[in-house]
Amino acid sequence: MASGPPSLPSPSTSSSSTSAGWFTPSASASDTCDDLWSADASAAYAPPVASATSGSASPTSASIDSTSDEFFSCCSPPLSPVSPSFPHHPAPPPLMGDLAPLPAELVLHILRFLPLRQRAVMREVSRGCAELASIPLLWRTVRFSRHLALSRFDGAADLWLAAVTRAPYLTSALRSLSLATCKDVTDTGLALALPQLPRLESLDLSRCWGVTDALLASLALAPAAAHLRSLNLYMVYQVTDVGITRLAPATPRLVRLNLYKCSLVTDTGLAVVAASCPDLVELTLYGLPHISDAGVAGALPLLPDLRKLNLGSCKQLTDAALINAASLPALATLHLLRCSAMSDALLRCLAASGTAASLVSLNCHGLAKLTDSGVVVLAAVASDLERLNLSRCTGISADGAIAIVAKCRTLARLTLDARAISPELSVLAASRAVELVVA
Repeated sequence: MASGPPSLPSPSTSSSSTSAGWFTPSASASDTCDDLWSADASAAYAPPVASATSGSASPTSASIDSTSDEFFSCCSPPLSPVSPSFPHHPAPPPLMGDLAPLPAELVLHILRFLPLRQRAVMREVSRGCAELASIPLLWRTVRFSRHLALSRFDGAADLWLAAVTRAPYLTSALRSLSLATCKDVTDTGLALALPQLPRLESLDLSRCWGVTDALLASLALAPAAAHLRSLNLYMVYQVTDVGITRLAPATPRLVRLNLYKCSLVTDTGLAVVAASCPDLVELTLYGLPHISDAGVAGALPLLPDLRKLNLGSCKQLTDAALINAASLPALATLHLLRCSAMSDALLRCLAASGTAASLVSLNCHGLAKLTDSGVVVLAAVASDLERLNLSRCTGISADGAIAIVAKCRTLARLTLDARAISPELSVLAASRAVELVVA
């Protein structure tokens, strides 16, 4: 030790001394030392995953957001596995390579400064490094969280999932998992992780282009399926009716489902979702070219609690798709952008059915068949409407826009083409505190 790194405290050093630096166990850390290093806790030799929080934020309210170590400064110092205060604890596993000559305590202290992603990658270097990277002391500075976001860990998503499954004290608490934009995540990596997340309620797989029906089949068999409340499959192009029909019956508590541009899903999958998930509150069917008027009209009566429906870019749909709109008394948000086959008949149907009375936001961007008369009829009964988008609606004139603002007392934001905005409209909108947006 004379020619090497600075000497560590001798066994005679008091555990209450403040000169021992990180080597001295804190009082709060000593409470859990036995749990971390006992022979019965060998399963805990895996890194709990963290959330990048600031200050003293609640450990249940954040998620991993970057590979920086900014949150280390607010955590308690780690315990030394050979601390004189706990002589019965075993030393860390043998080190390898250039790390071998260094004291184990010093190596652990150095490795604490690695970003989280590099700590996970270190497990794949060699058996010795894998054992070292699994020592709980290396991860004591990481905060626990019920929400884990690996969205910025593209390139190592499967590695992190493997780490999560080896941390039972984390998996038992995890409620939300986001893998958004992790394009390298695979069905295999997820299939191994999901059975270890029994209380998972929210799963975000946005743009996980490697995910297929096989993953949905695995999720249907996992314990988490019965608790799942939110599933985001935004632009997961390989999902088909096969996966949807396997998963939907296993997730009866689902309230949010995003199938944005899952273009292989058809009326068959939609019917199974509607029949199996009656508590749905939000449903996104944007850009699904193979769903029909009959499919949508048949599904809506089975979803009485639906509050948000997105049918954007379903250009094949007509007014008949929402013929059963009366079955949606709670509908607050309706997106119909680029549903170019829809016309005034749809708006009159919404007004006559009473659905318009609950609408808060309506997006009719690109509906060229709409005219002043249809929109004015809707505005007269839409008592809660706050946001209305009529951009690219070439049939709407300045006079129609003025009538909308005059009749809809709750309107706060109106989006129009520039040609439909007149000085009279601007004055009226200003007097009613309505924001005019030119699109």
